[in-house]
Amino acid sequence: MKIENKTHYDTKFLRKLIYAELKDFEFVDRIRVTILYRRGNRATTGMAGFGGRNMWLYLDKAGHKINDLISTIRHEALHSQGLGHKEFAQMHEEIPEQTANEIPLKPRKPKPTAEQLVGLRYENVLKKIKDKESRLKRIQNQLKKLYKRKRYYVKKKGKGII
Repeated sequence: MKIENKTHYDTKFLRKLIYAELKDFEFVDRIRVTILYRRGNRATTGMAGFGGRNMWLYLDKAGHKINDLISTIRHEALHSQGLGHKEFAQMHEEIPEQTANEIPLKPRKPKPTAEQLVGLRYENVLKKIKDKESRLKRIQNQLKKLYKRKRYYVKKKGKGII
C-alpha cells in the first residue's frame, strides 16, 4: 500500500488507520491512497476507481472526526472492489466512537536557532561551491577537447585538404 499525504495531518496515523480498515480486503498491497485538501468546509469525501487500485481521500483544513474518515475509507474500498452503491448500501455497519475524536496533525519541527541557521547556510554555500567547481572542471575539459579539434582542422586546412 502506498500513501501520498499532501495535508498537514500525521501520515503515520493515517497509514495505520487506512491499513486497519483495508486489511480484510485482498487488494491492500496494491492500492495507492492519495490524501488531499478539499476546497471549502465540506464533509470528508473520497473517490475510487470502480474496481481500480487508486483511492483519493479529500479532507478540509478545519479538522475531521476519525469516524467520518473511517466510513469514507470503507465506502471507497468497496468501490475499489467493484461494488456500486446499490450493492453495498446494506453493508455499512456502525462504527464505534474513537477515543481520539480528531485526526492528529504532523509533529512540527522546532525552528533552528540563529547559530544553527548560520551553520546550515554555511554548509549550503560549501555544497554550491563544490558543485560550481565541478561544473567548471567539466567545462574546462570540454574546452581542451574543442581546442584540440580546432588544431586538427587548422592542420587539415593548411595542407589544403579542406
